[in-house]
Amino acid sequence: MGLTTTGATNGNMNTDRCIEVWNNVLAQPPSISATVADLNNGANIDYFVVQSVGTGSNSNNTCIFYLKESLPKSGGSFATPTSTAQGNNFTYDPASSTVAITINNN
Repeated sequence: MGLTTTGATNGNMNTDRCIEVWNNVLAQPPSISATVADLNNGANIDYFVVQSVGTGSNSNNTCIFYLKESLPKSGGSFATPTSTAQGNNFTYDPASSTVAITINNN
């Protein structure tokens, strides 16, 4: 799944591997972080990534990539999004190599 770990499976996809996919699929990737503090401390970050943990018999984990500027703020700060209903985002499912785009007009 990522480049630094051999034998990675769909069930052990994590934010580090999501960022590896991001940086190695895109030729000139926009900046990305998995740390919400980076969004709030003025770092030059364009996208935020979270891991969505799979459940049940199909326990593959997915990556959800959020456009930072589309995420809502509370009290002037970003919070870690908890669903694809927040901000504009796309989900990458490594088990099927599918991408699902979600546009939320806030």
